[in-house]
Amino acid sequence: MGPVNAVEGREHRGPLRWAVVVPTTGGPGPQRLLDALAAQTGPAPVAVVVADDRRAGGGAHDDADRLPPPLVLTGGGACPEPVVVRSGGRGPAAARNAGWRALAALPAGHTAGTPVDWVAFVDDDVELPPTWSSGLAADLAAAGDRTGGIVGGIVGTVTGSGWAGAVAAYRAEALAATGGFDERSGRAHREHADLVLRVRRAGWAVERGARTDAPRARTADDRGGRHEQRDAAGVRRAVLASAAVPLAAVRHRARGAWRWRNGAQPWPGPAGGPLRAVLFDRDGTLVHDVPYNGDPAKVLLVDGAAEALARVRAAGIATGVVTNQSGIARGIITRAQADATTAEVVRQLGGVDVVRSCPHGPDDGCPCRKPAPGMVLAAAVHLGLAPGQVAVVGDTGADVGAARAAGARGVLVPTATTRPEDVEAARAAGVLAPDLSGALDLLLGSRS
Repeated sequence: MGPVNAVEGREHRGPLRWAVVVPTTGGPGPQRLLDALAAQTGPAPVAVVVADDRRAGGGAHDDADRLPPPLVLTGGGACPEPVVVRSGGRGPAAARNAGWRALAALPAGHTAGTPVDWVAFVDDDVELPPTWSSGLAADLAAAGDRTGGIVGGIVGTVTGSGWAGAVAAYRAEALAATGGFDERSGRAHREHADLVLRVRRAGWAVERGARTDAPRARTADDRGGRHEQRDAAGVRRAVLASAAVPLAAVRHRARGAWRWRNGAQPWPGPAGGPLRAVLFDRDGTLVHDVPYNGDPAKVLLVDGAAEALARVRAAGIATGVVTNQSGIARGIITRAQADATTAEVVRQLGGVDVVRSCPHGPDDGCPCRKPAPGMVLAAAVHLGLAPGQVAVVGDTGADVGAARAAGARGVLVPTATTRPEDVEAARAAGVLAPDLSGALDLLLGSRS
């Protein structure tokens, strides 16, 4: 996958374009950070996404109806108007993923419809000096073609010499290649160090930023002599915590091994939270495949398609269609013909909650064409869901790949034209089903 794009896959040329993602659990931190971005003396980001990770009351943090009221934040100056997405209290890794994945679904006005090359992650308790954006831009400009990440230090803390993730930038292509942050831990737990290792294993370099260090923000009573005592106390706490890490790691590994051997395997993949939506591929999955079909009269549902959609609706789960339509780019059919055919599919199915289609060809570098995640992410944003609450069912490896790239669940229902290597990969991953009914058996059993 190439750079993350807002709407359409167009080849990008010109100055490097970068966005900022701010994970937060509320309070004054995000607005303070936006004010610091507005006061920057250097280049401005093309987009700012604030990932609201506040939980709902009563511990039901996956209940979207019980989440706190939306954050009201403002940009200004060198800071674009922020876009707020919600990650439902699933932890900082999930919040960061929700932030960078949302870039693919932003309206053209937020990113001018052109790709984002880099994504800078900045924690909301970091204090950005006015020259920070200039330093970041210089670091990005100096990065080599295979530099996948640039990590800045945090001035005045014991983590400043490690892979601290409070200020870090990753190439959008490297994020897409690795799937982003590991969401399995709901807390801040070395998720940046883990991503550094995976980016490197994917063939990218991760470098120390020469100009992107920044201090943690302090409140008024931290200033003066009191913060020196707090820093010393912080060092003592860090030493004690480090001594406890090996014991905790052994216990965690033993518990995980026991659960695995006793059949408590998690859903294979990065899914998080209960299943709230199932997106279906169109051709070969819901309808018999008529190559480049632009004629609604030729639409014929596969056996069990209508029943499968009815079963999903009965479970209180949203439905959708995500379909590649390269016949438009090839000049074989028009967009109007493709949309009319999809509308007939939806009519025969009894309606769906969201439809997304990609009109581009395989060589267009489009971030919405499966196996890129754009359509899956756009559908999740439309439904107000985190990607981990969405599943994709399709008949090709591209369908499962799009789900994986978006951080969603994916199930392969092969046909006679499905590539054998895709079938074997799905079988090995435990995401292979014989038909739509079997796919739903697999998915609905993973709802919790």
